[in-house]
Amino acid sequence: MASPGSWRVQAMAAVVALGAAGAVAFRWTRPPRLGEGGEVPPGLLALERGAEDAYAHALEERRGALGEDSAKVADAWNSQRAQLADMGLTDLQLTAMDAAVRDFQRAVGARAGALELARAANALAAPMDGFFRPFLPRAPAGLLTLEYAAREQVLDARAKDLARARRSQAALARAWAELCARAPQAAGSRAGRDFEAGLAQLRAAIDAGDVAALEAAAQRALAHAGALERELAQ
Repeated sequence: MASPGSWRVQAMAAVVALGAAGAVAFRWTRPPRLGEGGEVPPGLLALERGAEDAYAHALEERRGALGEDSAKVADAWNSQRAQLADMGLTDLQLTAMDAAVRDFQRAVGARAGALELARAANALAAPMDGFFRPFLPRAPAGLLTLEYAAREQVLDARAKDLARARRSQAALARAWAELCARAPQAAGSRAGRDFEAGLAQLRAAIDAGDVAALEAAAQRALAHAGALERELAQ
């Protein structure tokens, strides 16, 4: 007959074995931490698309579409916020998007003018780079900030606000310099060369006080930023 001590040893061994089997059968997963990579979640992609759609619909003054955009953006953000917090994004980043979503909804509800709506829609994109950066997409971080700043230039031209356009152009140039520092291949790409030439065109239009030329140059800069994103993601 086995001693009481041997029964305890056998029982302990059984518990360890069951635990090992359970570890194989059950795998706990968590969101990636900052810098770990991982697939971009659908909610985050929906948020980016929603912001871009809202900007376009605002300029077209499509009120019905903007109401839908407002709901979609809020749903996408609410579905994603907790995961981004778990990943280690800061309260400052999260509350910036909280405020942007709230301000966009308020502008839509107040039936604000096209430019105010477009500014509020574009503000949704301002913190977006920080949300995508943990997933390490193939395109380098900074491209979304570049597109955001180019859209601001378009809005400055439509508002005929040359003082603000000069500040926006400086922000766009800084975003471009930061992107090139992270991804030197950007400056050597065809789209990158086109974008850099566009910066000079923006400065020239602002210096001349030509808002029509400014808007045309800003639209080209936005197109070049999109082409650069596609080129660098290959």
